[in-house]
Amino acid sequence: MKKQKNHKNTKMDILNTARELFETQGYNKTTIRQIIKKAGVTTGSLYHFYSNKDDILLNITNDYFEAVITKANELAHEYNEPLLGFSLDASIIFHLMDRHKTLEELLLTSYNSPFVSAQIINLASNATKKWFGAYNPSFAHCEYYNRSVLIRGIFHGLLNDHLYESAIPLKDKIDLLITTVNQMFNVPNEKIQKLLLQTEKIINENKITILDYKI
Repeated sequence: MKKQKNHKNTKMDILNTARELFETQGYNKTTIRQIIKKAGVTTGSLYHFYSNKDDILLNITNDYFEAVITKANELAHEYNEPLLGFSLDASIIFHLMDRHKTLEELLLTSYNSPFVSAQIINLASNATKKWFGAYNPSFAHCEYYNRSVLIRGIFHGLLNDHLYESAIPLKDKIDLLITTVNQMFNVPNEKIQKLLLQTEKIINENKITILDYKI
């Protein structure tokens, strides 16, 4: 039991240290050697849990996205509207990015990594099936996957704009993303307009924290 606990602690120490370094000095400038030194672990311990730096980034990214999805689903359930799952997910992510630039840079790095991006698409395809399944009962899994590839591209483009150009206002980004994705999954326009209003209201009325990051 003690050995299992120590293994768990070591794994979390590595992950938390890497997260701190990625967010403070950037993913590209952070080396495996720096993570090992700051976490106080051996090289063998790190490679026991993670195969490379991309693998560490994947685990960090998964933590963020899974936490956002969980919070979005909790709120959607509270308001008895499953479709709010995606709308709140998208809105929470962009509000987080707007408040925390280092987190935005980290997630953009994730989208730029083919290895991590592929896993994000898998996570998204499973989530969209739950959110939009009622409107698309005949969809096979591949149809959710294919649309998730498109969603990933839209997210990536809007994140790039937000970080480097800011040509599109934050609210317009969120509304555009919610509208476009709901249309992909055959949600009627009248319903989409209600979702936009509901989403903004819920975000404004709730104090939302994702892994210690407040929006």
